[in-house]
Amino acid sequence: MKILLKDCICASFLFSILSSFAAEFKDPLQDLRLVGEAQLRVFFWRIYDSAIYTTSGSYEGVEPGLALKIEYRRAIDGDEFISRTGEEWEKLGLLSDESSEWLAKLEEFLPSVIRGDVIILKVGDNLESVFHYNFERIGEIKTPQFTRDFLSIWLSEESSYPKLQQQLIGR
Repeated sequence: MKILLKDCICASFLFSILSSFAAEFKDPLQDLRLVGEAQLRVFFWRIYDSAIYTTSGSYEGVEPGLALKIEYRRAIDGDEFISRTGEEWEKLGLLSDESSEWLAKLEEFLPSVIRGDVIILKVGDNLESVFHYNFERIGEIKTPQFTRDFLSIWLSEESSYPKLQQQLIGR
């Protein structure tokens, strides 16, 4: 059987495309260990499944490498997500001069979700928040205080859902 030069060139080209795709795709949960997981239910509706991951597998507070994964079980409009974030910050006493700026930034890249969609926030080395939608990076907010405030919605002891908070941090 003859292998033609053009076949080798095509195969080489295809391999380089696939290799570059694999290099660009990196699972944000790679090398992390599960700390805890919980479901948010309101009455009989299942809203989402959530999980916290860290490099050690234990929760020690907001630190580099921590990731919050939320898998949605119903459709949620992006505007509803943004307004709910502001409401939770208000309940927690976390509204600040920067809050409206952060909410506007979130509005730029956080999409509406449907059942089965996944949003992941991974904390970077400088406590920046890197967001992924269905495992593709969609945006980031580089302010460490945003990262702490945003994660407080799920991880604060004053969270609106204390049972969920306890499950997520592994207690």
